[in-house]
Amino acid sequence: MEAEHAVLQPTASLPLLGVPAAALADRHAALADRWGSDIESIRDRLREVASPHGRLAVFEGTLAARLPSVYGVHPAVAYAVARFEAGADVRTVVAEIGYSHRWLLTAFRDAVGLPPEAYSRVLRIQPCATHATCAARIS
Repeated sequence: MEAEHAVLQPTASLPLLGVPAAALADRHAALADRWGSDIESIRDRLREVASPHGRLAVFEGTLAARLPSVYGVHPAVAYAVARFEAGADVRTVVAEIGYSHRWLLTAFRDAVGLPPEAYSRVLRIQPCATHATCAARIS
């Protein structure tokens, strides 16, 4: 059995899957659960393509076709994602956006799937995890 998987960018679950990221946090989600019977035709198209790059193109096209024509994440959440990726701490970002910590916690978790503090921790350990995975492949 072959499987395709995707790791979504922060804020992508609502427009692509129709649910807030917080509802999918810490679990694997089968597309069939979200897309229903459409998944069979998608699988058929993926099976028709021999190369991994071709399957990726089909999968990306499918995801792009499911995006609504207009979708936006709250600008303060988008700003927070960018600032956390640049290394800012939560307290600084809360002060910069002008919303309360509670508001950011709720809005960020709905959009990203993790609270701001957890997202920041993931960003900090990601290089170490990537390095460990690369080192394990080399040895």
